[in-house]
Amino acid sequence: DILLKLLGQLVLVYLEGDFFGEIAVLGNHKRTATVAATLESHVLEFSKEKLVQGFVLCPHLEGRLFQFYMLRLFLHFAPQHPYFGTFDEEALSQFFYFLQPCRAKAGNVLIEQGAKSSSLYFILEGLVSIEKDSLPVDDLGPGEFVGEMALLTGGARTARVTTKTTCDYLECPDYMFEPLIKQFPTLKDWLQKTSTTRLSEMKIQIEMPKACASPYNISGSRVKNAKLGHQPIVKIELQAVQ
Repeated sequence: DILLKLLGQLVLVYLEGDFFGEIAVLGNHKRTATVAATLESHVLEFSKEKLVQGFVLCPHLEGRLFQFYMLRLFLHFAPQHPYFGTFDEEALSQFFYFLQPCRAKAGNVLIEQGAKSSSLYFILEGLVSIEKDSLPVDDLGPGEFVGEMALLTGGARTARVTTKTTCDYLECPDYMFEPLIKQFPTLKDWLQKTSTTRLSEMKIQIEMPKACASPYNISGSRVKNAKLGHQPIVKIELQAVQ
């Protein structure tokens, strides 16, 4: 048996056939826990370089390992999320398999304003920027759903969403949205509340410059971290008009 300890507390016991260490390697993170063998154990150790070589020889291995990594990341992240916090591991695993694990580099457009809705996104790592009518509105990070408005209303996309950094996210195609809601009916109400709040915040962000009767331009950006339950941070920059 191999034990995983976090801050000195026993978190997980690994048995024959289990992987561990993939979150730090595939996500370029520092190690967050201590792993120790309680009995004499035989393990296969792969450096990142060896994994890359293995992916070249067995291309399907990269996809399988990336899916496993995303599932482990989701399970590690979900207990701190306001919606998933009450889910057990079985329910979280069921939710995960309705979605497609994806990774996108910075600058990739996930949603184009005015386009037909096609997917719902759930961010696990990285940041995306929101623009409406070519104006910056918001930055969203881990724990945020993106694209829920158009799927709920059946209308066109209301804003442009672009990856600001490399992002790991889960994508729910439109044809999987109804089956997902059927399996997890409380998700629809939660998304509707989130959408209503986001629309109100977006309206405030857009109208802020109009409400300012001074010789300054005002720009705002907001970064939310639902994973940690932080309140939105609003940054205001004043620039004199030349």
